[in-house]
Amino acid sequence: MRTTIDRREVVTPEEGERKYGAVAFAHPTTTKPTSDSTRTNWRSIHHRENAYTFITSEDLEVIKNIISQAGDKTGINVKK
Repeated sequence: MRTTIDRREVVTPEEGERKYGAVAFAHPTTTKPTSDSTRTNWRSIHHRENAYTFITSEDLEVIKNIISQAGDKTGINVKK
């Protein structure tokens, strides 16, 4: 099973910066998961428009596993 998500051609940092300016990411990679962020991410990925718009079912499983691992670290039990 994969543990990373493939880069998508529809996502380019340059286009985002051009469109929105130099803004901070909502979830920088340096932040540690919290119980609130884990719950929020788990709920968000299960909204149909979030879960299936731009990602494959395989990528969705990778994302769910990442969120589940964050839940393990914060003591939040999310169903896989």
